[in-house]
Amino acid sequence: MELLESRCVLASYSVVDLGFLNGGFDNEWNDINNAGQIVGRSGASAALWNPAPAGGGTGSMVDLGRLNGDDVTIAESISADGKIAGTSVRWATAAGQTFSSRPFLWTPDAPNGATGSIEALDVPDSRVKGVNSSGKVVGEMGEFEPVGLGHAFVWELDEFGNPSL
Repeated sequence: MELLESRCVLASYSVVDLGFLNGGFDNEWNDINNAGQIVGRSGASAALWNPAPAGGGTGSMVDLGRLNGDDVTIAESISADGKIAGTSVRWATAAGQTFSSRPFLWTPDAPNGATGSIEALDVPDSRVKGVNSSGKVVGEMGEFEPVGLGHAFVWELDEFGNPSL
């Protein structure tokens, strides 16, 4: 048996500190697309980290905001062209419920852009798992615990621009 030579190979990657949104103290990052855009949460707001240039190691963080009245909004998935889907959570509601969640879709003004608009999707008690460039959002709705009681959903706009499940 022949011994292989020992060599030292430099790493071909780097670690980038994405930072925090103003006032944020913790982050959760969930997905990345081929342009290097990363989505998740910083503090209580959904966040997008945009590399400059595309695929670069420096960039800036964009506050995608929170849905009105909710406590935490988390970006879960990003498509190739920068559409972002996520879950927004309210810990206590006026009706006495202790937890509710709803999905959202953030659409950039231009492909892979840093500005856009966020809208709540009409799928109660649900959480998002993914989004594609057509704007189809997939996730789970219903009871999450115990495991297996939730139901899968696909949300999309029909040919007239109306939402459908």
